[in-house]
Amino acid sequence: MNSKLRDYFYFTKSQRRALWLISSLILLLIIFNRFAPYYFTHTLELDVEQLEAEHPAIFAEEVAIQKEAQNRKQSAPTELFAFDPNIIEQEEWQALGLSKAQAGSILKYRRKGGVFKVKEDVKKMYVVSAERYALWEPFIQLPDTLDHFKTLENKPDKKFKRPMPIVVNLNTTDSAELTKLRGIGPVYASRIIKYRQALGGFYKIDQLGEVWGINDTLMITLRPQLSLGEPSIEKLRINHLEAAELKSHPYLNWNQANAIVNYRKQHGNFKSVTELKGIYSLSDSLYEKLYPYLSIGNK
Repeated sequence: MNSKLRDYFYFTKSQRRALWLISSLILLLIIFNRFAPYYFTHTLELDVEQLEAEHPAIFAEEVAIQKEAQNRKQSAPTELFAFDPNIIEQEEWQALGLSKAQAGSILKYRRKGGVFKVKEDVKKMYVVSAERYALWEPFIQLPDTLDHFKTLENKPDKKFKRPMPIVVNLNTTDSAELTKLRGIGPVYASRIIKYRQALGGFYKIDQLGEVWGINDTLMITLRPQLSLGEPSIEKLRINHLEAAELKSHPYLNWNQANAIVNYRKQHGNFKSVTELKGIYSLSDSLYEKLYPYLSIGNK
């Protein structure tokens, strides 16, 4: 039995050499795998100061590019507008040049009860650089100082005169005129004009609250600054328009627009806009909102 085991584990001289060679190669591979990352990931260290001394023109150009980029970053927005920092919202702050995070920090300050009483209160916000404040300062709708404000109020001969309120016609005004209102900047002005076009005109001022971003607080500020005049409403000709055309109105979705067209096909042309009350998908509240925009005629 022992002789058989010896025969089984016996190696010739050439076999022993081959075994040692294989074992050595395995050991070398283990060592290489352990230390190779340190060797191949070694980075070349550059002497920056030496390179700058040898190639000053290249470094001067790089510095100039970085400065120009920084200046662009800190530059004013393309269009500044008068604003009250106690009223404007996220989009307006961003339109003035702040990032979303910077605008959010100011809104957070206001939500915690922070109030801007004088212009320089804006400068105290850490997200407002001195350069940006210098650009904003003429457009901030706040007094320069509280003492100055009170002094002028107490002098009959130099009575502080508040700016005359601007009143604009909501159905005829343009974006430029809207930005003169307290609390309205280019972003809101553009949204108001687009929404007015989609509606076909405003028939009451409260509809302005349907514009995305205009909240109840801002509406309180805006109402005294707005008028409607004689509303000129663009009508929806329900006997002639197809579903896709009806659906373009903000008050109607695709299902409701289809329901109007299908009702007309089944019952013939509408003889009165009140027949829309017979359409199940049109609620009473929707009908009341939509009524000023409805017409059965050609005009």
